[in-house]
Amino acid sequence: MKIIGTTKEGFILEATENECANLIGFYYSDFEARKQLKFGNEILVNSLFRQLYDLKNRGESLERCANELEAIASLLRLQAPVVTPASTVTEKEVNQHPNGRVA
Repeated sequence: MKIIGTTKEGFILEATENECANLIGFYYSDFEARKQLKFGNEILVNSLFRQLYDLKNRGESLERCANELEAIASLLRLQAPVVTPASTVTEKEVNQHPNGRVA
């Protein structure tokens, strides 16, 4: 992106198609990006900057939240089976043995 002129309120910029696509959230300029990149359309860079600025300045808070979410997620994952499978010995086999046990 290059400044090629000035206006009363700012600058006139020269930008590649891919740079403009990046500004509106695309990795490169494809068909979908080009549909939004029309002459006269305004790219609200200030809104994009605000979001990045907020993320940067809330880094510690976001890190704490991420750690808490990871802790909650690990509590929700089952670490061991709640119910263990029954023995393969049948009730009939237990009843047939003199002391109630099968070797």
